[in-house]
Amino acid sequence: MSYLPKRAMSAKTVLTTAGFALASAAFLASPVKADELTVNLSDVTNSNTENYPTVEIKLSDDGMADGTVQVTVNVVPGSTGYIGDLRGVHMNLPGGATITPVSGGPITAIEGTASDFGKIGSSANLNGSGASFTSGIEIGEQGLKGGSDDYQTVTFQVSGVSLSDFTSDTFGVRMMSVGDPNGSRSLSSKTLGTAPDTVVVTNPGDGGSEPEEPVVEEPNVGEPEGPVAEEPGGGGEPVAVPEPTTMAGLALGFGGLVAARRRKMNKDG
Repeated sequence: MSYLPKRAMSAKTVLTTAGFALASAAFLASPVKADELTVNLSDVTNSNTENYPTVEIKLSDDGMADGTVQVTVNVVPGSTGYIGDLRGVHMNLPGGATITPVSGGPITAIEGTASDFGKIGSSANLNGSGASFTSGIEIGEQGLKGGSDDYQTVTFQVSGVSLSDFTSDTFGVRMMSVGDPNGSRSLSSKTLGTAPDTVVVTNPGDGGSEPEEPVVEEPNVGEPEGPVAEEPGGGGEPVAVPEPTTMAGLALGFGGLVAARRRKMNKDG
């Protein structure tokens, strides 16, 4: 007969459970990390700016190749809903850096990088802000053009840099057509902000792709060669189930014993 002792089944259960627990613990303890910097900018050239929009810049190397940082610039509406049209983004980049557009407002001019083209217009500069920069990017064109050139976000990638290059650094953004989106938008805003001195390490967001669940093979502990049956209801002692070859052997042996006994009885008789 072939059977699986209860203690072997217990060992198998314990090892399998332990394997899943260890794999899950390792999986949870080692999530993919993303480095990030967030810079908040506010107006520096106007007075009574409580209604003015601010700007948020996020820099991240999540999913980027080495030496590449993704930059996302967003207009944050003011307390009364004022918005602005992004016109210029200014930062300090090494001369060999390159810029690649990703989404949002179109990049219409770049200065101070290996990707230079065009010339940044007066409506996109930060003259008079008190800050100076090595590089500038112009977004779209001057004027809203009936709403077709009205941008509140832009994303681009910078290659030839790392996040640590931007810590404690100053950023600047120029906005035009600032005002109530349902009314007059005749104001302009020059904003500045300084990056934190430390890069923040975060876990990936909920919107990211779900990692595959780890697969753990069950250890082969005391596996029987034949089938094993348990009593109905589960949790009972295992019931041995004879293999077909074992049943055939028993039947032949029993038949041989019967034949031998008959021969002995005939001889005695």
